[in-house]
Amino acid sequence: MGNVFDGDAFRIIIPACFCLLFLVVVIVGGLLLYNSNRKKGAEKEGLDVIENVGEESEEDGNICPSCGAQNPAENNFCQYCGEKL
Repeated sequence: MGNVFDGDAFRIIIPACFCLLFLVVVIVGGLLLYNSNRKKGAEKEGLDVIENVGEESEEDGNICPSCGAQNPAENNFCQYCGEKL
């Protein structure tokens, strides 16, 4: 058997690490892009996008913790993204 550092292991491990790193970057980038597009879509539809979700709204209704959309008070789920209110 060869030494662990004989080069054969590194020909497999190094490309596998780069592939894994690439996948992580693509997934995280996709999630960030998805979130920003969802927020832009809510603004385009004329929905109130609320940056500080923890603050109370002056209007009646529920504010979605996920997308920030204003929902009627009787809704249990967001009518735009489906998140539980």
